[in-house]
This record gives sequence, C-alpha cells and structure tokens, in this order.
Amino acid sequence: MRASGMVVVPMAQLLPRQTLNISLSLALAPAQVSYSIFSQRINMSEINVQRIYWHSRRGMLELDLLLMPFAREVFPSLSEAEQLLYQDFLEQEDQDLFVWLMERGQPAQARFTPIIEQILAHSRKVD
Repeated sequence: MRASGMVVVPMAQLLPRQTLNISLSLALAPAQVSYSIFSQRINMSEINVQRIYWHSRRGMLELDLLLMPFAREVFPSLSEAEQLLYQDFLEQEDQDLFVWLMERGQPAQARFTPIIEQILAHSRKVD
C-alpha cells in the first residue's frame, strides 16, 4: 500500500498484529533506511530481539518458563554467534526442545549443547 510517499508493509510473522512503516528514499543507501513502529524509531537489532522473544513463546508451559526469561534477560547480551545459534535452536520442533531442556536426551546436532546449557543455567539462577 502507498500513502503519502510511505510504504506500509504488514509484518504478521515478525510482529503479529502490528504494522511496520518503512520510509524509503531512492537517494539513500540501504543502511540509511529508517524503520518506525507506531512512530517510535527503532533499529533492526531491536526488531530482532522482539522477534526472538515472540518465537521463544512456544505455547508449552515448560518451554515458555525457560525460553521467555532467557530471551528477555540473556539474549541481548549474547555474542552474535550465540544469538544466531539461539535463532537456529528456536527453529527446532517443540518436542525436541522439550526433551533437550528437560534433560531427557541430547540433540543430534552437538552445536546446540552450549545454548541448552546456558538456558538451563539461567533457569537455575532465577529459581
């Protein structure tokens, strides 16, 4: 949709029930594109954190109690590599996450072990 020189893009998967307004100028380099949600300027890393928090909501109480506090309190302080690993971790099936986080099994991909250990360590600190 176009309205007064602004492109409005619904971002249902990124931020459900919200709209991301993207103001574009052809003279600007891609890094200079500004994003605003409800007239509040934010950068892409903040959108990423919101997206991660949303995807940490799994709808299974046991997972929500572990993942949501981790996403809110620890994810922003992780290194970029750890953040990417957590994003990949969230793409796994809920049943697998449950088994791993309840320590009933190990992931087939050993690369998830460090993030699982961090999630569980954070949970133990909070308790």
